[in-house]
Amino acid sequence: MGAKITLTGSVTSSWRQVAQYFVADLETGGSSTAPAGLPLPSKNITYTVFVSLKAGRKVGLETAPKDKRWVIQGELCLDLPLDQCSGEIGVVAYQISEMTAKASGTTSAAASVSTATVPAFNSDLAQAPTMRLAELRIPEKFLGSRLNPVKTQAVRNFVADHHTIDKPITVCRDEEGTLWLVDGYRRYVVAAEAGLTDVPVHEDPGPLGRWLRRLGPPSTNDSAS
Repeated sequence: MGAKITLTGSVTSSWRQVAQYFVADLETGGSSTAPAGLPLPSKNITYTVFVSLKAGRKVGLETAPKDKRWVIQGELCLDLPLDQCSGEIGVVAYQISEMTAKASGTTSAAASVSTATVPAFNSDLAQAPTMRLAELRIPEKFLGSRLNPVKTQAVRNFVADHHTIDKPITVCRDEEGTLWLVDGYRRYVVAAEAGLTDVPVHEDPGPLGRWLRRLGPPSTNDSAS
């Protein structure tokens, strides 16, 4: 699994388009203190951030001024050639959000106002076993529930790009060995809509009754994940 990192701040160079991504350098400073006995963190580190064209255009990187502040979540990439990575460390962005001052009248920053999530596979998804949708039983709790349209569309977008769901569905066996879907109903619905026959799953050891008690009685509210 890659090393995750979250960066905040403004870029030191304007965003530029290179091939199929946007790239810019972002400099951050370390803490001025450290636990007793440990060396002080680095004063400043320059990261070269890579953002996909799709995500970059959603937050307006083509015309964004240098002083605009960002929250960037991604993974470290240490093996990029120097002509691509001018900073000390490369970061492949999975999510980038613009930061603005709060509307409360205070000077403190900052709330995320526009977010573009970059569809990205994680190691859990890549290593998960797959199972046929038709083999899964659905608890009554989920049937008839109204799915949040925003969350559901985000999963649809991922499936459209990658032809699989973004996280494994959690399943659990009953005493007869039948597999029940206990978490991830939204992904099940989107996978069925998209015509997927197999999906990645995570099998929970159970017992199934614990999951069913947690789910509770049938409801029309969106309790799916």
